[in-house]
Amino acid sequence: MAIDGLTLAAVTHELKSIAGARVEKIYQPERDELIIGLRSSGESRRLLISASAENYRLHLTSAVRTNPTEPPVFCMLLRKRLIGGRILKTEQQGLDRVVHISVEAYDDFGELGVYTLIAELTGRHSNIVLVDKNGIILDSIKHIGPGVSSVRTVLPGMQYKAVPPQRKIDPRRASAADFAAVLFAGGTPEKKLSEAFSGLSPNMAKALIDCAAERSIDAKKQGNYLESFYSRIQNGDFEPTLVLDEFDDIIGVYPFRPEGFSKTRQALSMSEAMDEFYAKRDLRESIKRKSAALSRVISGNIERLKKKLALYDEAISGEDIIQRHRLYGELITANLHAIKKGAGEAALFDYCAEPPAHVIVPLDERLSPSENAKMYFKRYKKAKAARVMAEKQKANALEELLYLEGQADNLTKCTTDAELFELREEMICEGFIKPDRQKQKAKQASPSRPMHFVSGDGFDIYAGKNNRQNDELTLKTAESNDIFLHTKDIPGSHVIIRRGGRDVPQETLREAAHIAAWYSKAKGSAQVPVDYTLRRFIKKPSGARPGTVIYTNQSTLYITPDERVINGLRRPD
Repeated sequence: MAIDGLTLAAVTHELKSIAGARVEKIYQPERDELIIGLRSSGESRRLLISASAENYRLHLTSAVRTNPTEPPVFCMLLRKRLIGGRILKTEQQGLDRVVHISVEAYDDFGELGVYTLIAELTGRHSNIVLVDKNGIILDSIKHIGPGVSSVRTVLPGMQYKAVPPQRKIDPRRASAADFAAVLFAGGTPEKKLSEAFSGLSPNMAKALIDCAAERSIDAKKQGNYLESFYSRIQNGDFEPTLVLDEFDDIIGVYPFRPEGFSKTRQALSMSEAMDEFYAKRDLRESIKRKSAALSRVISGNIERLKKKLALYDEAISGEDIIQRHRLYGELITANLHAIKKGAGEAALFDYCAEPPAHVIVPLDERLSPSENAKMYFKRYKKAKAARVMAEKQKANALEELLYLEGQADNLTKCTTDAELFELREEMICEGFIKPDRQKQKAKQASPSRPMHFVSGDGFDIYAGKNNRQNDELTLKTAESNDIFLHTKDIPGSHVIIRRGGRDVPQETLREAAHIAAWYSKAKGSAQVPVDYTLRRFIKKPSGARPGTVIYTNQSTLYITPDERVINGLRRPD
């Protein structure tokens, strides 16, 4: 859900409370995101500004971000200019998605000056720009040169040019007749409203029209409602509301109470609502960006192995060619007296065939008959040796392919930097990634933990998200009588049911099987086979790759993975 001018107006109204706050800290945890630490009246607060193309926004936040060891250049400039300064005001430009934050701070000459931090939250063109009192750009989080945009350049040292305003009516100054005229015009009401009035996305416009239609189907009365609504907005009367789906996951944020949704929840503030809404989205985007290089390495190696396997299959399936080379050599040897030197081919009788028949044998005109025989025997031995080698190499390639497909599946489960770090370190140890010797080794956080569920019968169920977690969970954490589950011959998570001396009900076993199937490569398949056995029947072969185990005495359940079952389980962590 994209932030629009109306939502930003609700946030900007709340940000009046930071006027007078002192800028204490500035961080840039992502390449397009800032966290500004503020202190006011003995209270610390954090202001988040994101210029992400997908999750652009501005609000106060309670989230704690992991910061890079070396701050980016833009972050260092902001620290130099703004730390120790005080927020004067926060202003939205009309109902456009542009907010100016004025900060009074000392310049290089020790004189007080006013800097303006401009948040341009305009979709994929979003940016954060710092300008001085003369409107000169000091720097921006994204540099926009002439090669990127011919309309507007954003580079240090240039005069700042404002984002071109939308030529729409400001709904806060519109009358009921103005709204009614647009609604009377025909067409899709939300589209017409969004096109005519500033600060309204089609999604927000529809929610407003639904609220108006709930009160009356008459366009004039709906116009009266919209005029009254914007009068309340002008006075700062917002009702931050979260919209939830059937699993209580947040699917929308509104600055008013929308109609037509089965589940909604009031938030204490617009910032709190947005913080909650964007928490998972931010994490997904961050992990996706950070895992892109790993994904390319894994997919590239998988493609390489598939090509190798095709070549191995070709070598293995060439039995007819191998035997033909042997036959030609034997036929030439048996008929040396009948073949003339310099012949291009020879028609030789094969008495061993059923029935016996003439065989046309191609010859190299440059070679003698005996030399042609030697050539075919040499080809026979070479092709036979290649087949034997291909069979061995194919087994190794299949094992490697299974490992990489497992790593591709593990990558989809990564939700923290620690899990990405562990997966990358394993890929380095296995020789798929070269270690960067010039780069200082990254500081490892505390080890990541497996997923923790509680079944409907109260049993603890754990599922690994990478090979390190799988090995730790199965080989060290689980007790001998705990139950181990894994998809049959399919890459996926190790799942452990902690028995605690109790018998495991069939329903708990099925819930654990759902977890094993859902967190596997077969997530989107039906009737996925899931093996289960006691932990004491699990062994790790000597020299096996991380996450690889063998097991015996297993039984098999067939499960069609269902997200509702997964979401219905309690997650203590």
